[in-house]
Amino acid sequence: MQKKENDAFKMKKRIWEVESDNCRYRIALSKMTGDCMIINARNQRHQSELNERRIIELQIKDLEEYRKTTVDDWKSLKELKDIVKQLGNDNDRLKQDIDTALFRCSAAQNEVSQLKLDSKTKCEENQRLQKQITQNEEHTEELQESLSNIRKEKQQLLESNKQLEKLLSHQNEQIQLATDKSTCLQERIKELQNENSNKGLNIADLSKQKEDAIKRIRDLENQISIYKDQMISATDDSKRFQERITELHGENSRLQHDIDDLSKQKEDALTRLSKIAGAKLTHGNAAITDLSDTDRPTKLAEKFSELYDNAWTDAFEELDNTFHNEEETIKVLLRIFQEANTFCVETENNYETRIGQAVFTLASKTESHLIQNTNVEIKKVLADLRISLSSACCSVIEEMVLSKLPSILESVDIAACPLTKLFARQCASLSWKMRIRDPLLFVRFEFRCGSTFNSDVLKRYTKTGGYLDFLVWPTLYLHENGPVLTKGVAQPKIAP
Repeated sequence: MQKKENDAFKMKKRIWEVESDNCRYRIALSKMTGDCMIINARNQRHQSELNERRIIELQIKDLEEYRKTTVDDWKSLKELKDIVKQLGNDNDRLKQDIDTALFRCSAAQNEVSQLKLDSKTKCEENQRLQKQITQNEEHTEELQESLSNIRKEKQQLLESNKQLEKLLSHQNEQIQLATDKSTCLQERIKELQNENSNKGLNIADLSKQKEDAIKRIRDLENQISIYKDQMISATDDSKRFQERITELHGENSRLQHDIDDLSKQKEDALTRLSKIAGAKLTHGNAAITDLSDTDRPTKLAEKFSELYDNAWTDAFEELDNTFHNEEETIKVLLRIFQEANTFCVETENNYETRIGQAVFTLASKTESHLIQNTNVEIKKVLADLRISLSSACCSVIEEMVLSKLPSILESVDIAACPLTKLFARQCASLSWKMRIRDPLLFVRFEFRCGSTFNSDVLKRYTKTGGYLDFLVWPTLYLHENGPVLTKGVAQPKIAP
């Protein structure tokens, strides 16, 4: 009962705490609502002030334009001459850039031709290696069988050598016994001679015993000679067996060396085959990424985000001092990026076509023939060639995109906007690197105004709301209709 009362007390205490929190939240919400109303009123007042300021600036601008139209003709003529001179310099510079680009393109065509020949040679070498691998495997099996036979023969020779050693040991023991017997007989003869001289035994008997002893000694010496010949023969056999064992060791080492060489050739062939299989697997497959590539999709996505965080912010502050309108400044920056991306898309399509024509066309003085090629490895080599030439192409692409800025910033002095020019350069360079990937990265600029705000592909800019007002920064996808790499940025609004 006491436990239930404690639980009820704790529950009432928790309810009281929740009600207290709700009261605090209601007070804070009402305060925030009041602050929002004050901020909205300030924003409306600030907007009206901005409109009045813009009207005044337009009037000042009209007066300035009227003043400019009344300048003397000779100043206008001088300005026109300066413009013509500048255009001439720009034209010369563009011609130099075009000549440089054509020279690089010619060098790239030559390199592609060389790569084509190398690829053909590698294909033939691959076929030759396949045949050689098959032959080496058969030869390896034969060598393994021969090596097994040699090992068996070696084992037999070792056993025979052991038996010969036992036989030699037995013969040595017999020779030692015969030598001992001969020594004993000689001692016995001496004893008999001593006895004969001392005791005067019968000379005839002693002579007979002496002859018998001499005969036995000769027999023992003949046996010793026979044993020595057998020992010499056994020693020769042992030497011959030892030489045969040495030869077998040498042949075994040579066969092992051949096996190692064949294994190395097999590994090299398998490595080449794995490279070919890897090229077929990774070509056009966005799910497999080469971690050694510094411009792989994840790295480009990081550069895409850094471009918005750094260069875009600097260019926005620079242009906002001219337009004094946040939305108009954002739209100008977005148009710069969109123009750079569109230019890179069109240029990359023509660039890929020209590389394909240069590689797969055989031309003579009178005619040309197009080679039909479906080799994935060659296509991968061409894709890698485009990527390796990206750094050389970026500088030319940047200059071409910068030449379009005057049409985008009609009323702005471009020379006075270095941060905006830097932003345009980085947009051009990044767009080109995204276009030469395989598969191509996709940048989405098209979002319908008034549509439901999709937080899966867009981040909110400075306001909150459920509907899209205008796009600030595009969304980057791994490929068209693919997963999102980097979310875009958009300004939402409350009502559609």
